[in-house]
Amino acid sequence: RDVERSRGLGDVYKRQVYAVEYKPAALEILEKNKAFFQTENLQIIPGRAEEQIGSLPVPDCVFLGGSDGAAPELIEHLCQLKQPVRLVASAVTLETQAELFPLLQKLPQFEVIQLAVSCGRPVGNYHILESNHSVLLFSCMTKE
Repeated sequence: RDVERSRGLGDVYKRQVYAVEYKPAALEILEKNKAFFQTENLQIIPGRAEEQIGSLPVPDCVFLGGSDGAAPELIEHLCQLKQPVRLVASAVTLETQAELFPLLQKLPQFEVIQLAVSCGRPVGNYHILESNHSVLLFSCMTKE
């Protein structure tokens, strides 16, 4: 599986990638990252995803991170498309986890992974690992 992932990574740079964002500060970060990483295939779309998704080309994969309550509408739209779409969604807060789980668990190839990162810091003569917020990653297909 790792070989397959590595092989597919190069394809990302050949495909058109769309980033939809409505927050001004996040748009600024996206523009800086696009320039820094020289991702000419990245098109940044200002606006709300639920308002923009209908005007974008049909995706083969969607990463959903921070929908501010629009996840049900976005997922419904993706599930109505004729072709299957790989959907990956992140959730940090319990509210987002509670919103996404019932929507996605019934879809094909559903998986959930918890990612947690801890950073070491000194405490006297010792070191401890201090946890950061964990993130749940949901992955599924919109249809078989």
